[in-house]
Amino acid sequence: MDSKLGDEGQDRSHLAVIEDPTVKVKPGTQLQKFIESQFPSLPQKSYLSIGDIKELYAAVQKEKGICLNELMQGSEIILPQLVIPPRNPVLEKRINELKKSLAQKEYNRMTRDVDLTNRYKPTDSIGFQSKMILD
Repeated sequence: MDSKLGDEGQDRSHLAVIEDPTVKVKPGTQLQKFIESQFPSLPQKSYLSIGDIKELYAAVQKEKGICLNELMQGSEIILPQLVIPPRNPVLEKRINELKKSLAQKEYNRMTRDVDLTNRYKPTDSIGFQSKMILD
């Protein structure tokens, strides 16, 4: 098994794709009123881009007593969504079988001293293990 796969565990974000990388802002009531008063020629948008927010920031800098963060209250920032592809069902089945097998081996190792029939197995001997390494 590749060590890179084992280190990542269930994290599959490196496989994902961002379909639309733009950050959008759905303006709140205060921001909508400010846009209507300062930019009446602008068409009404349901979402603003980062470029639009930069223009608003420049306009707010000219006004005294108005802060952009106060205007942004009630607005909603919509971040891009990460689309993670579904896992292969065959791979998922194989992983589950390997997990069950490892769990059974671990259980057998822990209960080896309790059950005398499993106490001495040829797989526990040094000779068997050295043969496995040399093969």
